[in-house]
Amino acid sequence: MVPTNDHECEWKEYALTLQKQLDDVGEKQRLQQEQLDALKQKIFGTSSEKMPPMEREARRDEQPDPAKSLLKRRANAELRAAKIKTEVVDVPVPAAERHCPQCGGDDFAKLGEGKPSSVTDYVQGYFRKRIFRRETLACRCGQHVVTAPVPDKVFDKTQYGPGFLAHLVVSKCCDSLPLYRMEQQFGRLGIPMARSTMTDLFHRAGELVTPLAHRIVRLIAASEIVLADETPMPVQDDRKKPYIWTFVSGTLVAYRFSMTRSGETPKAILGGTTGTLVVDMYTGYNAITGVEGRQRAGCLSHARRKFFKALNSAPEAQVALELIRDIYVIERDVKMARETGEVDHARARWEQCLPIMDKLYVWLAKQKRSTRLRA
Repeated sequence: MVPTNDHECEWKEYALTLQKQLDDVGEKQRLQQEQLDALKQKIFGTSSEKMPPMEREARRDEQPDPAKSLLKRRANAELRAAKIKTEVVDVPVPAAERHCPQCGGDDFAKLGEGKPSSVTDYVQGYFRKRIFRRETLACRCGQHVVTAPVPDKVFDKTQYGPGFLAHLVVSKCCDSLPLYRMEQQFGRLGIPMARSTMTDLFHRAGELVTPLAHRIVRLIAASEIVLADETPMPVQDDRKKPYIWTFVSGTLVAYRFSMTRSGETPKAILGGTTGTLVVDMYTGYNAITGVEGRQRAGCLSHARRKFFKALNSAPEAQVALELIRDIYVIERDVKMARETGEVDHARARWEQCLPIMDKLYVWLAKQKRSTRLRA
């Protein structure tokens, strides 16, 4: 309300009120502009505007090192040589070339083991059928016949061995190869394989390893540090939006399929446990974090996305991106030195990563104060 008298205090209070309203309008306009920029980026942005992968960013300032590249190629060659099955093929000198142009003779002596040359080839996968001839014996009295037992099978009434089942599971779950593509591959080998048969084998294999899956979940739940995330999983029914939840601890990984994104899934896996939970800010994890639950830790990868999106309206976000990159460079060096999870890894985080995290904290606190002053 506009003051009706000339009292100075009332006019000052009125000016402060107007200034606050103006600042609120300005802040609202700024947020709307950020939303508009994000929407325009999502609809019209080119592929070059996508956030660069951290693997490439970590190598950004590296200079080519021919000596290091040579050592890496040699190490890869040694690894291949140790893994590849080697076959030695003797190649004789053709009869037409067993003639000396100097003396005209054809009496040659062998020099050493021969000059080697190699070719690395790929042998296409194949099926092997094993027929077990079970011995049958008859007693000479003519009153009794005994037959050797049937060899163990993965499960009853199946003609497929464990190697084929393992191939199905690994190809589909690790290599993301759909069963219909495997059906085509087997067809090119001349082995017709019905997709329905492979589907049945895949599900029966899942039933067999269920105890192992439960054991992995229990080990993860008992771990001090757990990483978790959830990803939408498209299904044939467009009206539903299920999720695949992932829980990781060290080398252990557990997946849980759920028709919803509610917090019931993480509660079922980690409910009642303590330790650290590395996740994003999704509220579905609130059910297992708190005073009596796990301590919530943020993820630098998720935070990096937010700073990248803020670059258009806040160029100073590049400072945070560079600091996060420096941490990833240290982690990459540790990984290349094969020290992941070792004492040297912890020392590198304490001596090198911690000072960078302190810089990031100080920078964030400064930005927060500046935002409050503007508000």
